Amino acid sequence: MALLIQCCRVHFKTDTLESLNQRLEAIKADKIEEIVKRVQLFSRLHRIRPVVYRVLLNANVSEQIKTNLKNELHSITLQNFEIAKETERIVQKLAAAGITAIPYKGVAYSKQFYKDISMRESSDIDLAIDASDLLAIKPLLEEDGYAIAAGMENPVNAKADYYTKNKDLCLDKVTPTHRFHVELHWMITHPNYQAPISLNKINIVETVEGELAGTSLRFLEPTEHCRATLLHHFLHDGMEYLKLLVDITQAQLVISTIANVEKKDAINESSFTLLNKKIAALEQHYHINPIFQAIEELFGIGQVSDKVNDNTISISIIEYCLCSIIGRYQRHRVFSLMGHYQRTLRNRVRFIRNKKDIRRFQLSYIHGLVKPGFGERKWIPLPNFLYGLYYLIRPIRILLRGKEE
Repeated sequence: MALLIQCCRVHFKTDTLESLNQRLEAIKADKIEEIVKRVQLFSRLHRIRPVVYRVLLNANVSEQIKTNLKNELHSITLQNFEIAKETERIVQKLAAAGITAIPYKGVAYSKQFYKDISMRESSDIDLAIDASDLLAIKPLLEEDGYAIAAGMENPVNAKADYYTKNKDLCLDKVTPTHRFHVELHWMITHPNYQAPISLNKINIVETVEGELAGTSLRFLEPTEHCRATLLHHFLHDGMEYLKLLVDITQAQLVISTIANVEKKDAINESSFTLLNKKIAALEQHYHINPIFQAIEELFGIGQVSDKVNDNTISISIIEYCLCSIIGRYQRHRVFSLMGHYQRTLRNRVRFIRNKKDIRRFQLSYIHGLVKPGFGERKWIPLPNFLYGLYYLIRPIRILLRGKEE
């Protein structure tokens, strides 16, 4: 893990390639291949292979190792390019119908903040939309072979509160060579996670021009893209992977660079100032500064905020990422799944400031796990008077899904 973190620091230019090579040269010759393979494993688990591998390709490692790294990177690049092309095609088709869809996260984040669509491991096409456009978008995607993803409710037949109880609609398309998964987002986090409505909306009005696979598109304004991704990551993912910290660090650096250019225009508010304001808005409800403290500790990049916080949370972020038990031992899938949900819940609530909000989040999270959904009703159709049985069917379905995974 120390070697992996040093690769990230070299990427962020807070350490040097020479220093990395010295570390590699200090490793015994009969151990170097084993250790680099371990770095590859952790890079894969934390989904930061492009960042780490591109640094290692310039380091003093064997040609055989470099060949393996290049093969994996090539595979990631090909997949991301196909995703980027499909994203552009969908956005252009919707635009022709007068519908705005903004590429969000995934390859769009990679292009906007890394200047390269292949610097993030991506598998989905995320589009930010206005909820009022959903029913118009759905048939346009179905014309191209997309179908609503398994377990998701059809908005055409949904109740009036569909848009306030869901954050997105997912659709899938399988071709002879690729499987595309599209997520249409009108909120950042699921309503069950209790994020204030004012924070949970994606601002698709303020955009900037960009391109993915060669076609001009509109992207979210950088500070909004960073804010939305940050909110999504700590409530949905609990900052459990280094990928999340690497992404926020990269965005922070790019926004800082933009701000330096903008200093020439004293009339407009700089991007860095705007990001600080958006972070401050999040900090009213969540512990955000510890995330930047963890980033500073891991990667040597200064914080956005100058506020001093208790570092208990930042230490927990670092320790969880660096001491992950993923893949170290096998347990019965029931206990493994229960442990996963327990860790995930703990890692998410640590960011919530108010104790009352923590209890609400915990209850909502647990209720979301056991509450029967459309997937259960589709899996085993039952008459309405037997609806209560779905509370027994739901845990069984979760465990069977865990077995499949």
